[in-house]
Amino acid sequence: MAVYSPDILRFLPSGASHATDAWIAASRAGYKVKTVDFTGSYWSDIGTPASYAAAVLDTLRMIGETVYCSSSARAGEIEVDGYAVIEQGCAVRGGSKLRNCIIMPGTEVAGSHENCIIGPDYELPLTEIEMQPSTHRAMKKDVGLAGPLFSWFDAPAAGKGSIAKAVLIGLGGSDRRYFRVQKGTLSAVLMECGREDPDYERHLTYTKFFHGHGVPVPRLLGADEAGKRALFEDLGDLSLHSWLRFPHDADIVEALYHRVLEILVVLHGRASEHVDECSPLASRMFDYDHLRWETAYFLERFVTGLRKARVADRKALDEDFHNLAKTVSSFLPAVIHRDFQSQNIMVKAGTPHVIDFQGARMAPPAYDVASILWDPYHRLDDTMRERLVSYYIEEMKRSTKDFDADAFIDTLLPCRLQRHMQALGAYGFLSAVNGKKYFLKYVPEALRLLRDETAAAQNDYPALHQLVSGLR
Repeated sequence: MAVYSPDILRFLPSGASHATDAWIAASRAGYKVKTVDFTGSYWSDIGTPASYAAAVLDTLRMIGETVYCSSSARAGEIEVDGYAVIEQGCAVRGGSKLRNCIIMPGTEVAGSHENCIIGPDYELPLTEIEMQPSTHRAMKKDVGLAGPLFSWFDAPAAGKGSIAKAVLIGLGGSDRRYFRVQKGTLSAVLMECGREDPDYERHLTYTKFFHGHGVPVPRLLGADEAGKRALFEDLGDLSLHSWLRFPHDADIVEALYHRVLEILVVLHGRASEHVDECSPLASRMFDYDHLRWETAYFLERFVTGLRKARVADRKALDEDFHNLAKTVSSFLPAVIHRDFQSQNIMVKAGTPHVIDFQGARMAPPAYDVASILWDPYHRLDDTMRERLVSYYIEEMKRSTKDFDADAFIDTLLPCRLQRHMQALGAYGFLSAVNGKKYFLKYVPEALRLLRDETAAAQNDYPALHQLVSGLR
């Protein structure tokens, strides 16, 4: 943007010219041409529908979201996938389906819409690639479908040709990249790992084991172990976290959480009973040392790192950490996901699936239950949470022999303490070290949960209670 005095016109040469010509001429004539430094700010020329969409979606990515629904918008039960923005004053009729859509203020929408900007009296179609954040759009590429890795695309639905379009959809650790590969009506997710990625083989092994025992994970469609690549079923882009950003009746929310908890029942029950079939998982214990690493991580990255707080009595605090780790490691282990929170649950056609499970270990099941029902990403109503805990217990009793409900309840509070310290440590690291400042918005809820838990357990962990009660 620029603000000009009318005097600028006399510095423009005749014929075609550029504003820069006038700036140079005016400066030489003694006039001041001033600028403002906006280094570090986000700028985008939104002169086309595609560049406007990129600016909106870039903003979503900067705040760590894929969807937005204004508090003044009205929406019935709708199906959403990909990126979705519903601006103020909009009304979206129940039963509508939106995928990669931006709905402008005051617009009424019904029916199915994909890859478009919708206004009160217009609909602007865009391509799949144009409805992506600019960082993802910049990493689009063509993928050759020759070879066994892509044999799944040999189906007639893929159409003819040996080249497919691939768009970046996510980043993982160890230089891991996830691309959506589309050919005809078929779509799959390509995972590309760095040569030294320690999780590649584990990811494939766990996928086969979990899928074989009814845990709803993405199906493995092909693998190129030499190239550290794998092709997976495409579960879409809608996480439970994003699904919860839209208005839903409480009974519909609770019903979906039932289905999420049923995943844990299979994981903690059937998969655990057969874990000897997967030796890398059976031997991967979440033991005392790992639990102590989590509390040290909390102390370093959150307490003294992010919050710059002083520890009054380190010896007493270490004793509490020692006792907590000893307690949690003494509980009966099962197969756990270890990061079973709403951003790792994908919702496809109303059915939840689990991703990012390569960190699975043998540990107390209550750690997973704490992760999803006391999730800082989404605050559940306390009475609903109580019903959901009861639902999990009843389902475990029904499907798993020798499940001890009383023993499980005794494990919940220590596991919640452990889990929320891990989460706060992660938020400190991701925001301060990795520069992902949007994780800071989850700190207040995680800290509130930890304060409640340390207050409830203050007789067992007095130094921890004193530390946490003083954190702000």
